[in-house]
Amino acid sequence: MTNKNTRKTLKKNAKRVLKGHYFLLVFACLMAAFLGNDFANSFFSSTNTTKQVWNEFNQVVEITENNSTDTVIDLIMEEIETAKESSAGTSLARSRGVMASVVNNITNGLLFYRIIQGINSFVKSDVLARKIFIIIFMLGYFLVWVFITNTFSVSFRRVFLESRTYKKVDVQKFTFLFYDKCLFNVAMAMFLRNFLLILWGITIIGFPIKYYTYKLVPYILAENPKIGPLKAIKISKEMMRGHKWEAFKLDFSFVLWDMLGYITNGILGMLFVNPYKIATIAEYYVYLRELAMEKNSELALVLNDKFLYRIADKEEINEKYKDLIKEYIKDVDTDDYNLDGDVWLANAIESIRRQKGKSFNEDDYKESKGAFKWFEDNLGLSFRNARYNRIQEKYRLSQLAMEELNKIKNGEIYPERLSKLPFRERRVKADYMRMYSMFSIVIIFFLGSIIGWTWEGMLHLIQKGSFINRGALNGPWIPIYGVGAVLSITLGYRFRKTPLKEFLFIVVISGIVEYSTSYCMEALTGLRWWSYNNYFLNLNGRICLEGLLIFGIGGCAVVYWLIPYVEGQLKKLNGFVVSILMIVLIAAFVFDMIFSKNHPNTGKGVTSTVVGIVSIYAPLTR
Repeated sequence: MTNKNTRKTLKKNAKRVLKGHYFLLVFACLMAAFLGNDFANSFFSSTNTTKQVWNEFNQVVEITENNSTDTVIDLIMEEIETAKESSAGTSLARSRGVMASVVNNITNGLLFYRIIQGINSFVKSDVLARKIFIIIFMLGYFLVWVFITNTFSVSFRRVFLESRTYKKVDVQKFTFLFYDKCLFNVAMAMFLRNFLLILWGITIIGFPIKYYTYKLVPYILAENPKIGPLKAIKISKEMMRGHKWEAFKLDFSFVLWDMLGYITNGILGMLFVNPYKIATIAEYYVYLRELAMEKNSELALVLNDKFLYRIADKEEINEKYKDLIKEYIKDVDTDDYNLDGDVWLANAIESIRRQKGKSFNEDDYKESKGAFKWFEDNLGLSFRNARYNRIQEKYRLSQLAMEELNKIKNGEIYPERLSKLPFRERRVKADYMRMYSMFSIVIIFFLGSIIGWTWEGMLHLIQKGSFINRGALNGPWIPIYGVGAVLSITLGYRFRKTPLKEFLFIVVISGIVEYSTSYCMEALTGLRWWSYNNYFLNLNGRICLEGLLIFGIGGCAVVYWLIPYVEGQLKKLNGFVVSILMIVLIAAFVFDMIFSKNHPNTGKGVTSTVVGIVSIYAPLTR
């Protein structure tokens, strides 16, 4: 690239890519800025937050070394009150809430002190607690930087490279290093690259030269994350030989855009300049890659992902994907997967009939009727004909697999099977459209209840410095979460095909369950197990917007990922062992219900006394 016209061509191509994948690429850059590796001056960058956290960490350690426990907590609480007063004029300022609590606790150092306090409760030594805290903090900070911050710098560049060639890029690409089992190698390569830059930074003059020498390492790893750390640095050095000055001029050509981004307080950079810049550098990488291969043909053995730059021929795709449908439909003896649903199911049953011979039972493969049919269609609950329902699920899988194959043949998405990397088939959407038996519903109830109990305990640990049982029962479960999980799976079955509808449904059903549970428990016992007073948009302190949104996000994670995964793993286990485990859990839960009826779990941090029913409902009459 020796002239202005070539530079314009690169930027023109970058704008084309950005136009075709705007929201995805902006999101990628936002995540990179949030993690603090790229775009240090971005509006959304976590660089300042990281420095602030580091400063608070040092201040808390210093204070705890020179003051008593009571003095420390007084100093921190004084700072919190000062912060509250300074933000009192903000219309949306709130003193409570999960999000506000976590953020505020970090920015005033209280979270760090509570962690020290929690460690001290185990080791019974202030000095030892501080030392353990420092070691944990430093190790955690280092591991996050190495395995999350640095590796994401590679992952989001992979998204940019695929966006050049394909119409659609799956969001799972942000985690492709994990699925392709290359995370550790990339982490080591990026660590070595950044460590060398730090060493060269000592020389001052050598830093800018080596910065451009190692500039292409993230792009090289994005193409082939299996490359060894030294090899990646060597290739970048070879590709950048004789191109450092022009790379500097390419970066400098964005200076006016950077100034506009600065004037708009980073908003323009966040919405346009950052993705535009990365897209342009990605084009430059491809340009230098071609030049390097002309000089050194052996590079093609390492930078060998040719389908990252061109769409595969249909012959190549057919060779690798010919078994894609049969991988999901192993029991069906047919090559025509575009048949009408009824015809396809009839063929599948006939194929099974031939395989089983005399052991074939016609009643096992008949469609349910009446109430059974209603439960299957509306709640996703299967009480009988499980074999027939499994065939229906396979049909849905085959249709989705066919849609996937057609997208690959049409060059819409990257053909992962043609990659040189260890390949892992993407999850098919029909996985979460499966039907559940009553046995599965019991598992879902306990899974939700135990997760809820853990979540509540961890929140109390973060906010108060101690882990306690926040449920009304004495065991490790909070039934309201289990009920919410079951209702999300059953009543939300008809919404599950559309994640946004499922999210909104979970928010609504969570609000109804939480409000009604709070009302009934208070009416029966005169105690409150939770209160959202002073939370943003709360209703009588029983529910609040923030909590419902968290339930919605967590509920979607449970419905679309956790429950299908757990059930799939349980099916691999011995059925007798799983049944015994369920019987033990049910027996323990029933015993806990009976015991807790007369001896509920109450106390500080769990419940609060209701002073007067009238005062609670007074806001409704105003």
